[in-house]
Amino acid sequence: MLLPISLLRMFVDVDTSVQETAEIFYSLGFGVESVHGDVIDLEITPNRGDALSILGCAREYSAYTSKPLHNPFDKRTILPINDEPTIHVTITTPLVPFYRGYSIEIQNNQSSPQWIKNILKIYGIHAINTVVDITNITMLLFGQPLHAFDCSSIHSTQMTIRESIDDESVEILNGKTISLKKGSLVGDDGTKLIDLVGIQGGKSSGVTHSSKNILLQAIDCDPVTIRSTSKTLSLATESSYRFERGIDRNGAHSALAYALSLLEELCNAKLHSIISHKTFSTRTIKFNTQNVSRLLGTDISSDDCFNYLRRLGFDHKGSSVYVPSWRLHDIYIEEDLIEEIARLYGYNKLRKEQLPASHGTTMPTQNIWDTQRTTSHALQNLGFDEVLTYSFISSKNIPVSDRLKYRKVINPLSEDHAYLRNSIIPLLVKAAEFNIWMPSLSLFEIGTVFTATSEEIKIALLSTDKIPFIQESLSIVPNQLPYKTRKKYYVWEGSIDECKLLIPHENTSVKLTSFPFKNVSKYQPTVVDIACIVDRKYSIEQIRVTLHLIDKKIILVEPFDIYSNKKFGVDKISYAFHILLDNSDNNFTALSLNKIISNIHTMLVKTYDAHIR
Repeated sequence: MLLPISLLRMFVDVDTSVQETAEIFYSLGFGVESVHGDVIDLEITPNRGDALSILGCAREYSAYTSKPLHNPFDKRTILPINDEPTIHVTITTPLVPFYRGYSIEIQNNQSSPQWIKNILKIYGIHAINTVVDITNITMLLFGQPLHAFDCSSIHSTQMTIRESIDDESVEILNGKTISLKKGSLVGDDGTKLIDLVGIQGGKSSGVTHSSKNILLQAIDCDPVTIRSTSKTLSLATESSYRFERGIDRNGAHSALAYALSLLEELCNAKLHSIISHKTFSTRTIKFNTQNVSRLLGTDISSDDCFNYLRRLGFDHKGSSVYVPSWRLHDIYIEEDLIEEIARLYGYNKLRKEQLPASHGTTMPTQNIWDTQRTTSHALQNLGFDEVLTYSFISSKNIPVSDRLKYRKVINPLSEDHAYLRNSIIPLLVKAAEFNIWMPSLSLFEIGTVFTATSEEIKIALLSTDKIPFIQESLSIVPNQLPYKTRKKYYVWEGSIDECKLLIPHENTSVKLTSFPFKNVSKYQPTVVDIACIVDRKYSIEQIRVTLHLIDKKIILVEPFDIYSNKKFGVDKISYAFHILLDNSDNNFTALSLNKIISNIHTMLVKTYDAHIR
């Protein structure tokens, strides 16, 4: 977020230097990326969408310095010429809880004055025309994205804001036609889509130099829906960036009043009518000031606590604190209020003091951590490798009837990460299958598993050989549901304490399968696919064993297809194999590889009278 001091002075008196102002914002918890001239580049955390505007930053500066905030457009009265709207807007989705539109007549819409262009240039925004530039500068100042439509392009002066259906498309302002999936927010005039709501307007309804009647729109959208659409389409804009983090719908009046004042001054505009659909939400939090010292380790009086909150825009009545509209997206519980008090009090003033031990904590203790590490080291000494997998599982791996037993992720990165795992075993199996070329494999993982209502730490073991110290391990057979593996595995899962009891003590003799030591290759094995037609009397396993003995470079022969066809001849069948060749010394050449393949072909023909496909 770029913060020019000259713009900050629109809302608050600034009597500190640029460097001192940067230090104020740093002490309030904002990262300071750089300072160039009178512009401070602030790092705004995702929960602070209210600070993505000059007005939002002014509130912070005002709270810290106790200087009054002045927003002359907050109480400005807006009176249209007509009561009857010239454009009719219908909203059919609860994902748009607030809408306000101004139907405006303009006399001219030429190039913006230089002062507007200079501000837009700071933010890397190209000047287009006066109307569009005013919407952009208003968004930067007030944090409310605005959009202007050319009313002549709206069919029958009717617009519906709704959720999209599959395979709809919209041509946006940058000229690209985008195909949509179900659930995006769109504006529809009955004949075409004219707006990708919250992200970018439609090209067909864009305002040009010749536009005479416009609809100036301020809207609030569901942040999750905007984020999902933006990510799906790989389309991020200044508007979507703010909607994703949550905007102050109560601030739309100030933004529209400011934009209208500029339109009246620069475009000789006249406001004809106002369209409004709105719902306002509030939040009250019960606040016990005694919890401040308990959580912060510093004594702050009740009067000081409420004074800090008041300076940040919070009102209170008794122990009830009323959250201001611009903080509804990040202030939910008492601890959030205490964090706000700490910000204004000063993190650097908090005493370094041991907090009293909490009762019933679910955080790991030193003993639990030590047990995990001891168990991990013991398994590594027994030849197991520790892995770390994702805590997510794909919806494809969960039967529909069992999905209520899993905890669903609200906004997953993909369908492969749609649910939280309730077992580590499926992910261990997946890791083993990625390393199918290894002749022997023993893995374990210590991690969190989740039920629909709780979570716990477990340990899971997997091996291609029987686990000697586990008497009741589960056997996973190749090609059987739910895993459909290519190898047989032995697995076990339980608590850390259970596993610790099962692992042999140091003086216990454990018979382990002996393998010659060999460093893990830094290079991926070379894979060759071969298919051959042979007599049915030869089994696929018989041929697999023979292939494995042809060359010492062959580390794995994996059957992957059996196919029969009358064209092959009587009692003929086709077998197909993945053959993995060891490339640990990275010295394969086309000549050496062709030699191995030639030997394979020769063996198949001589031994099995095979026809190579």
